[in-house]
Amino acid sequence: MCFGTPDTGADEVREREEKRQENIKKGQTSIDTEFNKFDDPFYDDRRQAFIDYQQPRVDDQYNNALRQLTFALARSGLNNSSVGSTRRANAREKYDFAQQDMRQRADASANDARTAIENARQELSTNNAALADPTAAANAAISRAESLNALPKYEPMLDLFGSLSEGLATQADLERRKQNRYPALFGTGSSASIKG
Repeated sequence: MCFGTPDTGADEVREREEKRQENIKKGQTSIDTEFNKFDDPFYDDRRQAFIDYQQPRVDDQYNNALRQLTFALARSGLNNSSVGSTRRANAREKYDFAQQDMRQRADASANDARTAIENARQELSTNNAALADPTAAANAAISRAESLNALPKYEPMLDLFGSLSEGLATQADLERRKQNRYPALFGTGSSASIKG
């Protein structure tokens, strides 16, 4: 037995582990540096970008639907009727609902971005801990952050107001029929005569 001789194998293992931990720390610093720009103002901007994309489309659809409704009401002779007032009120209700839906979808878009970014950060940190390669961690963080920073492709909105003028011709016909329903039965015109 030899006492007092240093265990060089244990020293090497300890040195390698210290170097590995240092590399992990450097890699994590690179990841954190790249991902720190994803802060609350970033998510607010992501939410606003969705609204900026969708708002003109909602407004265009609403204005076009009102124009079509006005034409349909005029053709049907219902422009100043209760049907016209009801349809215009329905249009405004649908517009308000579309605004609310758009804001909820904007919130969801920002939350989806937050989730994707946090998942990416966690994945990069896990890989960094496994590989202990600070250069690879830095390059992966830069690449992933760039892709996550790009705006997503937004889906176009569906036709929100397409049914506003639906059935107006039928409504006008029904109202005309109602007004002209019984004149021949109870009228006193020359065609109504009693034969004896």
